[in-house]
Amino acid sequence: MKYCGPYLSASEVYEQVAQLVQGLGDNAVLNAAAADLEMYYIDVEHQNQPVPLDKVVHDKAEELERLVVEEAEAERQRERLLQEKQQEEQQLAEAEARQQHMLLVRRWRLLMKQQLEAAMAHYHAQGFH
Repeated sequence: MKYCGPYLSASEVYEQVAQLVQGLGDNAVLNAAAADLEMYYIDVEHQNQPVPLDKVVHDKAEELERLVVEEAEAERQRERLLQEKQQEEQQLAEAEARQQHMLLVRRWRLLMKQQLEAAMAHYHAQGFH
């Protein structure tokens, strides 16, 4: 069934949407939006009504475009948070390494002090002053 003017039959638009969906790949958000769009056209097909190309398709295309932008922004946000987390983990590891180094230096100094005190005690015990 074909309609004249700015209208396409629901099945014609459904075919266009199916072609669009094939090009989306694995993006879950876009696939969900396209599935919503497909369901709309199936409903329209059952009601045997024309689909106003300039209204519905344009609105849905804008919605898909908005979802693409939102998904890209969400991806940038996830990447930024991941980078911040990695940087924080690196800073914590560096701080822990510094702390371990300081602890090792303190232990070494304590050991040297104990050895010096033991040597001095031995020196004094031998009668050297």
